[in-house]
Amino acid sequence: MPSPETPKRLRISIDRGGTFTDCVASVPGRKTSSSSCSRSILKTTRYAPSEAIRRVLEIATGKKFPKGKKISLADVESIKMGTTVATNALLERNGEPTSRPRLFDLAINRPGVLYSEVIEVAERVTLEDWTERNDSARVDSTGLIKGVTGEWVRVLKPLVIGEIAAEIGFTQISLSSVAAPSIKIKYIDGFVSGFEDLENCDCRCEFMQSDGGLVEFKRLSGLRAVLSGPAGGVVGYARTCYDESNGTPLIGFDMGGTSTDVSRYAGQLEHVFETTTAGVIISTPQLDINTVAAGGGSVLSWRNGLFNVGPESASSHPGPACYRKGGPLTITDANLVLGRIDPACRFIPHIFGPNADEPLDISASRKLFDEMTAVINSEIDGKLTVEEVAAGFLSVANESMCRPIRILTEAKGHDSSLHNLASFGGAGGQHACALATNLGIRRVLIHKYSSILSAYGMALADVVHEERQPAALQYSDDSIPTIADALEKLSSKAEDVLIGQSISPARIATEKYLSLRFHGSDTAIMVQQKENADTLQAFKDAHLQEFGFIPEGRAVIVDDFRVRSIGKSPIDLSTAAAEAPPPSGKIASPSVTTQKPVYFENRGWIETPVYQLNSLDQGSKIYGPALILDKTQTIIVTPNAEATVHLDKIVIDLTSGEKSAVSSTKADPIQLSIFAHRFMGVAEQMGRALQRTSVSTNIKERLDFSCTVFSPDGGLVANAPHVPAMIGSMAYAVKWQIDH
Repeated sequence: MPSPETPKRLRISIDRGGTFTDCVASVPGRKTSSSSCSRSILKTTRYAPSEAIRRVLEIATGKKFPKGKKISLADVESIKMGTTVATNALLERNGEPTSRPRLFDLAINRPGVLYSEVIEVAERVTLEDWTERNDSARVDSTGLIKGVTGEWVRVLKPLVIGEIAAEIGFTQISLSSVAAPSIKIKYIDGFVSGFEDLENCDCRCEFMQSDGGLVEFKRLSGLRAVLSGPAGGVVGYARTCYDESNGTPLIGFDMGGTSTDVSRYAGQLEHVFETTTAGVIISTPQLDINTVAAGGGSVLSWRNGLFNVGPESASSHPGPACYRKGGPLTITDANLVLGRIDPACRFIPHIFGPNADEPLDISASRKLFDEMTAVINSEIDGKLTVEEVAAGFLSVANESMCRPIRILTEAKGHDSSLHNLASFGGAGGQHACALATNLGIRRVLIHKYSSILSAYGMALADVVHEERQPAALQYSDDSIPTIADALEKLSSKAEDVLIGQSISPARIATEKYLSLRFHGSDTAIMVQQKENADTLQAFKDAHLQEFGFIPEGRAVIVDDFRVRSIGKSPIDLSTAAAEAPPPSGKIASPSVTTQKPVYFENRGWIETPVYQLNSLDQGSKIYGPALILDKTQTIIVTPNAEATVHLDKIVIDLTSGEKSAVSSTKADPIQLSIFAHRFMGVAEQMGRALQRTSVSTNIKERLDFSCTVFSPDGGLVANAPHVPAMIGSMAYAVKWQIDH
C-alpha cells in the first residue's frame, strides 16, 4: 500500500443526497486522515455541490469566491462525488432532486417507458445449432461467423443503426451490445458548468459508481450510478474499520431518517449483478446493499394488537411530532421521550416549528405517547407506562433492522455473531449497541465522521474499471487455457482504460472472476480466480456455504468472464483501521459535560453521564451507560458496554445483554411484535433459498410457492410474501399430518 500523502492542493469529496449534501475536504499541509478534514453539510439544491466547494475554498484559502460566478479550481487537486439521485438521472434523463425508489407504497404503479416511439428492425442475428456443450455447431455453412465466445451465429443484417443515429445528431444512444453505455446526464452538465473549464484543467473530477469504484466524470454511466451515494458509505466503513490483521468481517449499518441500509464486508466488496430499481431491471455490478423501512422518521402505530414501526415515514415535512408541525409519532420521538436525545443540547439547532426558529418539542411527543399508551392499555387490559411503550417501539424497530442483516449473513451461511458492527448515518449511533446485542455481536465500531461517512468514503475510494464478456462454456481441464486467455485479454483492456485516465501502472491491481453455475441451474456465483488456487473447489465451497448442498454429477458452466481493474487510492488508512493499542502512559479520565436521566429497557431511568466527542483523548475509556455527543450525532453506550476512544473511531465492546422475561401464560404485545419479525425472517429466508436453488421457472420467476411457519398444533404463525393462495389449505394439510 502507498504511504500516506500530504495533498498539495485541496482534495474535496461530496455526497449529494436528496435532502442534504455532505462535503469533506483534505486540507493542504496536513497528512490525510479524518482529523485533517474540513466538513460542511448543507441542504440539497441543484447547485449544492458547487456551493459546498465554494464554501470550502473560502475557508481553506481565505480568498473570496463570489456566489453566482464560475469557480476557479486552481487550488483544488481533486473532486470526488456520489449521489442518491442518479436513479432519476438514469430513468428520466434529468438531474432534478428526487428520492430513492418508492419503497413504501402499498400499490406500485409501473413507470412509463423511457422512449416515445419504437421503430422495428428485422432480426439481425441468430444462433445456429447451439448447445451448452457446443458439440453440434455447424462450422462451414455460408453466412456463419464464429463469435469471440465460441458460438456460431448467422448475421442477417449488420447493425449500423447506432452509427446512423450518431450522424443524425442523437446524443443519448444505448446499444444492447454495450454493457454500460456512457450518457451525459443533465445534473453532471449542470455541475461542470459551475466551474472555470473543469474539462481541461488539471483537477481530477471523479464520480462514485454503484460498485464502490470511482470513474472519470466524462465516463460516468447512469446505469452504474444508481447506488453511488450509499456505495460511498460502504467504502468508508470498509477502509476505516476493517482490520486486516485479524480479518473479522464487518456488517455495515447505515441508519438514516427514512430507511436503513445494511451491507457486509469481509476483505473485499460484495456485489450483486442484477437488481430492479423503479420497475427497471438493471444488469450491472452493484454493492450488495439491503434496505429496510426503518429510520428516525418511521411512523409508530398500534394495529391488531401489535406494535408497528413503518413502513410509513414522517419525512422532513411534517416530520416527527417533536418538529412542531403536527407530525406523527416516530422513532425520533421515542428516543426523545426516553432521554436519548437532549433537546437542550447546544448541537441541536433551533430550526423547528412553522417559522423554523424553535427547539425540539418533547411535550408534543409525550402527549401523543400518553394517548397511545392509554389506547394500548385499554385493549390489552394492561398497565404499561409511557416509557415501556416507547422502549417497546424501539425494540420492535431494532428487530426489524436485524432482519436484512440476517439475510446478508445467516441466509448465506455466515454467523452474525462473528462480525463487528460498523455503524454510521445520522441515527446509527443511537441504535448500534441494541442491534449488536440482538445479533450476538460483541464489538461496535463508530467512526468519528460516521454521520457523513458516505462523503468521507468518496475520498478513500479507488478508481475502478470493469470489463465483462459472456462465456457459455463448460469448466474443465480442456477449457482452462481458453478461460485464461480470455481473462488476460480483458485485463489488458481494463488496465489500458485506467492508464488512459492518468492512473500510474504501479497503482493498478487487477482481479479476475468467473461467473459459475451448475448445469441445469441459472443461479450463478461469482468466484475470484486467484493464483495457485482451485477455482472449481472455491465455487463448490461457496455453493455449499450458501445453499447447504452440492448437486452431484453436474457439470459446471462458465457464464461470464469478469475483470475488475483497480487504481488504488493514494490514501492509506491501514494504520487507522487497525485496532491499535492506546498510547502509553496514564490517560486522563474523560470529563463529564453533564448528566441526564436516560431510560434503558429492564433498567428504568438512570442518571447518565454525557461526554463531548471532541474533548475525549485517545485511549479514554467510557463505561456505560453514557451518551457521547458531537455536532452531527449521538452515540448511546448501553449499560452492558464499554467504549474506548481510538484515533479515528469509537470502539464499543459489549458483554452479553440482558434477556427480557417472556411470559408463558400471558401475551406480551411487545414480545409478540418482536417475534413476528423473527418468524417472518425465517419464512423469507426459506423462500429465498428455494427460489435461488430451483430450476423451475414457476418457482424462480413467478414465485409460485409458499413458505410458512406453523405452530406445533398446525396454526399459521408467519408466511413470506410469495404466492399465498395455497396457505389456507396448507393449514389443514399440516393439521392432518399432525393428527395422522
